[in-house]
Amino acid sequence: MFKGWKTPVEPNLAQLQNALDQTQGKEALDSANWRNLLINKVQNLDDAVLASDVKPFLEHWQEAALLNRENLQAILKPE
Repeated sequence: MFKGWKTPVEPNLAQLQNALDQTQGKEALDSANWRNLLINKVQNLDDAVLASDVKPFLEHWQEAALLNRENLQAILKPE
């Protein structure tokens, strides 16, 4: 697991709620529960598919290996 410097991950909740309302329907999802929603999504990711999707956008494609469920869940875990 990647144990580098961890900056807090916090979205703009108002903007997130507006996006959720537009894409999921009004009040279908609550932005205040964003962390749990994202953790649930991450659990269903395929690490190989995720890495291949992001490789073209990385300056150092080898860093795609750091994008996996374990590391994403560690970043999202509340402190």
